[in-house]
Amino acid sequence: MSPDVQIREFELEDYEEVEEIWRITDVFNKRDNKGRYEKIWRKYNDLFLIAEKDERVIGSVYGVFPYMWFSLPSFGIGYVGHLAIHPDAQGMGVGSILLDEICERLRNRGKTRVFLFASPSEGRRDDLYRFYRDRHGFKNISDLFFKRL
Repeated sequence: MSPDVQIREFELEDYEEVEEIWRITDVFNKRDNKGRYEKIWRKYNDLFLIAEKDERVIGSVYGVFPYMWFSLPSFGIGYVGHLAIHPDAQGMGVGSILLDEICERLRNRGKTRVFLFASPSEGRRDDLYRFYRDRHGFKNISDLFFKRL
């Protein structure tokens, strides 16, 4: 990773830059809005991270538990969402650093497994599969990826 890239916790003022990256990388979906992510940030502020270079946001990821649509707290499962890196910053290792950091933070919160979705609508399917499976040891069933921490 480039030495001038900093990883820090998300602040609400970062939302517009983060949403722009989500849109550019096809991670943004119709459920995404500032109010939704403000709730996530308030509940899991230490689990919403951004990568920054030259005072510009270049990537983001968040972790939550229990998963938003159904409850998994007793199973020790965390969810990783919206890992996205601006195209100009891809290939610098920023995505790996963010993924490793969010997994470590989830592990420190007692989670023993994580899962995420990498849907075909996010584009670059083969690249995403190689990233999660080959580089980071995730297993997958179709677009659902999971990993023991």
